[in-house]
Amino acid sequence: QHRPWRRPDPDWLLVLNNKPSTVNIIMLRRISQRLISEPQPSPAVLRECADQLVRALPSENHEHVGFYWSVSMFCNKFAGYAFTDPPFWQQLGDVLIGVLTQTQQQQRQQHHKQQEASGSSSAVEIRWLALILNSYARVDFRHERLMEVAASVLLQRTAPSFEGTDVSQLCNAFARLSPPLTSPHAPKYLRQLCDGLAVAAMRHVAELSAQGIANIVNAYARLEAFHHDLFVALETAAMDKLDSFGPQEMANALNGYAKFADSRPEVKSPRLFDAFGDRIAARLREFKPPELVMVVNAYAKVGFHRRRLFDRLDERLPEVVGHLNGRELSILANGYARFWRRCDALFDQISVRLLSADHSQQADILRPSVCSGMNLALLLHSYGRLAVRHQGVISVLVTHIDRHRRP
Repeated sequence: QHRPWRRPDPDWLLVLNNKPSTVNIIMLRRISQRLISEPQPSPAVLRECADQLVRALPSENHEHVGFYWSVSMFCNKFAGYAFTDPPFWQQLGDVLIGVLTQTQQQQRQQHHKQQEASGSSSAVEIRWLALILNSYARVDFRHERLMEVAASVLLQRTAPSFEGTDVSQLCNAFARLSPPLTSPHAPKYLRQLCDGLAVAAMRHVAELSAQGIANIVNAYARLEAFHHDLFVALETAAMDKLDSFGPQEMANALNGYAKFADSRPEVKSPRLFDAFGDRIAARLREFKPPELVMVVNAYAKVGFHRRRLFDRLDERLPEVVGHLNGRELSILANGYARFWRRCDALFDQISVRLLSADHSQQADILRPSVCSGMNLALLLHSYGRLAVRHQGVISVLVTHIDRHRRP
């Protein structure tokens, strides 16, 4: 069926303007027009566009920075549409490995200063690479060889080659696709990459948006890669941009700092938690239920009980309990228990949620994939510590704990 022509989104193919109309670039233009012609492309359309994109990749155009910058924009769109097709992401990664390997070999033949003086080509390359890796993270597809080669390329760059947005996206991608540094399965390059990205982040910390700051804090927390100087610099940057933080950014940043509360007490920042606490209390209804759980968990981990904030939480949390699963309920209850703070209205609603008359719903919120044995034990401990006597809840929790113990 013939589709009317529409002007391509300039953010997608801006870099292809005034380029030679090779077969591959024409194919990219056709893909862009096909995708933007529908608000929500069907799986069949996405599959067709993905196939065309893969066919366009193996070409001489890898020498044109704009070509792969455009490819990265398509990857971002595919991830936004939740296109998780494994063959596409595998084939794309295989081609990118060849491109990055060839680029790496060319760089080794050039003098470092000549490379830096050649303009912004290295920064642009990092930008499209960051966007593509972030797309892999969004669809949760781990291409181990691509990540290894990308890390090798990044480690050859100096801090000036990066920009704040690049660092934020790279940290987010590697954190979501890599095991923590403490894991025996952590790749060998990960520690060195974390150190290198930390240097780049500190150099460009003033450029970071609130989301960028939160992403980096959260990424290093996920990777269990504490970097003292980086966290100090990010805290200072966050204090300068307090009014720019939205609910998700505040929740992520606080949880990132709280992650190291036990192992690195020096990371506890009363200044940051006080500043965020006032803003959270004033904007509580803007927070989604899981974000409220993150806030309670963060303050409990660092041991900062802010009365004004928790007085407001006492009013708000009972209203959102019905939207939480078993794991989130356990974290919420445990946060209150750590402060010895008993809120009857909150625990009444938690009890109602756990004793749902719809047993299929009860089984859903307490299923092992979302509520581990540890989560059930935390719920039981919280009820006991705060002396919340509810025989029905205790019976349900003990029953589910017993099911977890069975082989």
